[in-house]
Amino acid sequence: DYYPQWLYDYRKAYERDKICVISLRTPRLRLDRQAGEELLRVQKTERECRAGFDDSASDGSVSIVKTVVPGEEWARIVYPELPPEEALKSLWEVYAKICRLDQPDPVMAWRKHQQMLCKRKTQLAELGIRTLYLKGPGTDLSVKLIEGGGWIGGCAENTNGVVSSTLPLNYKGALIEGIRLEVRDGEVVGFSAESGEDTLASIIHTDEGSRRFGEISLVPVQSPIYQSGRIFYDTLLDENAVCHMALGRGTPGVLPGGYELARSELDALGVNSSAIH
Repeated sequence: DYYPQWLYDYRKAYERDKICVISLRTPRLRLDRQAGEELLRVQKTERECRAGFDDSASDGSVSIVKTVVPGEEWARIVYPELPPEEALKSLWEVYAKICRLDQPDPVMAWRKHQQMLCKRKTQLAELGIRTLYLKGPGTDLSVKLIEGGGWIGGCAENTNGVVSSTLPLNYKGALIEGIRLEVRDGEVVGFSAESGEDTLASIIHTDEGSRRFGEISLVPVQSPIYQSGRIFYDTLLDENAVCHMALGRGTPGVLPGGYELARSELDALGVNSSAIH
């Protein structure tokens, strides 16, 4: 329940110094697959300690690049049927492919991918879509998009229906499976999970904004993560295997000049505010 003030101040100072952050980590998963009261308290304290940094990252003051690094423990989770050494080798191979390192020129491959995303973004904007209707196993949801949004994520308040997850969520080491959310007028009014429901409850009850969505993303099945046929038990990867939504904080960048707008202006335009994303 405690964190040193100097650590909060240190992270908050990233905004003042315009720091660029590169984050490398190896995903971990609790073996018992449950959060437990102690872990929930740790997660809450960590959110509070990171609040200043997270605010700076979300408003564009701090640039951050995140990626993961394969390790033996993670490899055993992704490839439980293989011996440890083979599992780690297989994880490195599939991860290299996901990162386009198997291409003759990986940098050019990423540039072409980015160009393709920009082209699709323009095409979607030209369609003038105001509402998305999502239907699938356990999902029947309508999502009204933010007026003037630039197709890089973001939802407005008029979201209604039921949405369910088809992949597990590894939230800071605790696994949540079978998530089902009931949404009315943009707010989660009911929820359940096949496992990890206590962790899900802690996420939803973080603050007022954590009951609302901050992002919706359309991901094609051509994604190399989806094509790998594996669940990686890491949100950074698994969310980019399928279409997904995120509770909590929205990005100001969804709106032209959004990073220059005050928080009150973003709220009025429908960009959600929360300690989580």
